[in-house]
Amino acid sequence: MLADLRYARRTLPLKPGFGLTAILILALGIGVTTSMFSLADAILWKSIPLPDAGRLVMVLERRIEQQQYRALERRRLVTGFAAGQLRRR
Repeated sequence: MLADLRYARRTLPLKPGFGLTAILILALGIGVTTSMFSLADAILWKSIPLPDAGRLVMVLERRIEQQQYRALERRRLVTGFAAGQLRRR
């Protein structure tokens, strides 16, 4: 490997365009990789900024009747409820 580095040091000044292109491609690859990791870290791995976010669950039911919800509330299985609609494509 040391011989390869010596060879690169000797030949890169002869073709500066190739060396510049290689350095720019490496810099671009490192920059894109870093930005993708930062994006994935922010979206996928950080928890939701809510108190007790570990207790947040999603229940998929077509319908939940008021009696069923009240029964869950009495047993202290839920403390709040939000409803929404998922659209299928």
